[in-house]
Amino acid sequence: MNKFFVVLIASGILYNIIYRSNDPKPPMGYIVGKKLEHLQKKAVKQSVVEKKIKARLTVYWAKGPGTDRDTARKKSSSGARLKEGVSVAVDPRLIPFYKRLYIPNLGIRVAHDTGTAVKLKKASGGKLPVIDVFFEKKKDAMDFAYNYPKIVTVSVYKY
Repeated sequence: MNKFFVVLIASGILYNIIYRSNDPKPPMGYIVGKKLEHLQKKAVKQSVVEKKIKARLTVYWAKGPGTDRDTARKKSSSGARLKEGVSVAVDPRLIPFYKRLYIPNLGIRVAHDTGTAVKLKKASGGKLPVIDVFFEKKKDAMDFAYNYPKIVTVSVYKY
């Protein structure tokens, strides 16, 4: 795996940890978060975009009601272990497994999983491709679903 993308994924995870904490003192988190945001934007500019796709974002989670057995075990259909801040489910006919994606308001994610609802484009009524973002807890997933845009333009990288 490209070292550059490993750093990006790690920075995305760190960014989520910093901004998901309930700590009321933001100065250090804000400074670190801004630096990570800058690194991700720099990486996006340096990467080669294979294609851009307008997609419908949905969420799924490992812990809480409404999840299936494989997801609860963090087992993906590609064989990779599902990780919050890293994994998304896609239609592998449009976006092959292990491709890196840039999703606005989220950063870099990796296509690790798929599902029937994603393949059938259920959330978009069959009109747009669906990208399902993985979260550990249902509460975090619902917070994201209610507070961020549902239709976004996603960049898929060549490597």
